[in-house]
Amino acid sequence: MPVILLLSAALLAGTPANAEVCAVGRVALADLLAPTPGDPPLDPKSPNGPILIARSRDPSAPTLFDVCPNLAKLVPPPWRLVNEMEIKSSLINGRDTPPPSTWIEPPKVSADGRHASVNFGAGGLFPRIEHRNYRRRGHHWRAEGEAVTDIVT
Repeated sequence: MPVILLLSAALLAGTPANAEVCAVGRVALADLLAPTPGDPPLDPKSPNGPILIARSRDPSAPTLFDVCPNLAKLVPPPWRLVNEMEIKSSLINGRDTPPPSTWIEPPKVSADGRHASVNFGAGGLFPRIEHRNYRRRGHHWRAEGEAVTDIVT
């Protein structure tokens, strides 16, 4: 079964539409993981760093990192990239309560290939769901405005 999933992810990554998904995903990932001004820097050697969860709203759909496996290399330490199923099925660092987590879904690119939106969020004490719009300018994708919070629970 894993072979089929890897093969289908490889085939998806080769399509022109998924090339755009990966291009937007690269920019969105950099935006998401950028340090927040005023926050203390993360220790890259920390074994208990924050978690980045690869997820999709539809559990049977591929995640951003299934479609664009090269983006996993852009997740800097001490961030740890895990699959959503790992969070649900096992303990992280031997704890019932996982460390702070952030998640990102694959971008949704418009039919004309010029606009995209990305859903992401954070778990923890005050979980939230946000989205951010992106626009292609020439050969580059740029965020349009700030992220919009959809839900805070």
